[in-house]
Amino acid sequence: MLRLEAENVLLGALAVSKEQAIRQVADLLVRSGFIEPGYADSMLARERVANTYLGQGIAIPHGLPKDRELMGMR
Repeated sequence: MLRLEAENVLLGALAVSKEQAIRQVADLLVRSGFIEPGYADSMLARERVANTYLGQGIAIPHGLPKDRELMGMR
């Protein structure tokens, strides 16, 4: 089971673009040990082919299937 811990949360973040928001999320995931740094580029590539925005400020960015080996490190 996944446990949400304080180091998995970033409060007060500000992103002026979608790319910056995705990079902030990716950096947090890297620091928490959930993904390798290269997965950020995969997340951005996925966003170019399919929008992950669900509305009301909610998005579920994810990478390309070919880069699966870069996630699930923890």
